[in-house]
Amino acid sequence: MMNTNLVNLFLLNFTYLLKFQTINAHYYCQSVYPKDNYFHFFY
Repeated sequence: MMNTNLVNLFLLNFTYLLKFQTINAHYYCQSVYPKDNYFHFFY
């Protein structure tokens, strides 16, 4: 049985990192490939 506080903390950090990575990838793809819509389909 896992500790619920650890699970909540892990999920919070995971979602925060996921948001941060998608935002970075979105601006990175915009700056490197501004006319490529393939990346905007994912980000």
